[in-house]
Amino acid sequence: MACADAVTTVSPTYAREIRTERFGCNLDGFIRHRVPVRGILNGIDAEEWSPAADPSLPARFDVDQLEGKDVCRDMLVEASGLRPHPGEPMIGVVTRFAGQKGIDLIGDVVPHLHDLGARMVVLGDGDPGLEDRFRWLSWAFSHHLAVRVGFDPALSRRIIAGCDILLMPSRFEPCGLTQLYAMRYGTVPVVHAVGGLRDTVLDPGDAALARGEGTGFRFEHPTVEGPPLGARSRRPHVPRAP
Repeated sequence: MACADAVTTVSPTYAREIRTERFGCNLDGFIRHRVPVRGILNGIDAEEWSPAADPSLPARFDVDQLEGKDVCRDMLVEASGLRPHPGEPMIGVVTRFAGQKGIDLIGDVVPHLHDLGARMVVLGDGDPGLEDRFRWLSWAFSHHLAVRVGFDPALSRRIIAGCDILLMPSRFEPCGLTQLYAMRYGTVPVVHAVGGLRDTVLDPGDAALARGEGTGFRFEHPTVEGPPLGARSRRPHVPRAP
């Protein structure tokens, strides 16, 4: 980097973040003083990621004809072994099982799914301890959580297409692509406002979102409950692992 004529990274926000102590991995001082970094936002192939032509999906759809998304949702519920429950949103998680991705925070949310009136489908692999935790969570909360440990590109597409919400609570994220896939497939991303997640997901506030403006929801604090708002809510009972 010191000898380069130009240095880029994959989003404008991440280019600023790596100049800070929080995200700089001990290179922040060097970058601030020696390296002019420019962030150029990543993108996706809109033809390859098209719900109107994706052979992985049980039904096709586009922005003008969304009936196929309902079919994708119904098939995902059936394939996941979850009970059909009209009116409950489906939350999708397609991620690497690593602390950076905030998968542990997702695990902390699982006991709340019943009270929230939501169901969740998780696909991913990585840290063995996190894999085991989610296997157990899928046993303990089987009515609201389905987990597939592994790497399955076709299933990831069906999850993204069949869910209402995509959750990405990454603690840091240079750019991220899954939120872009989600928006392409009519699934609302809910993301931690860091790196490229901040740059790609437009959250102009509740009033603007109600008018149809924006593309998703961003949150500022990578915790289950967000910033303190008075007394903490009572956590639900979590059964012991067998």
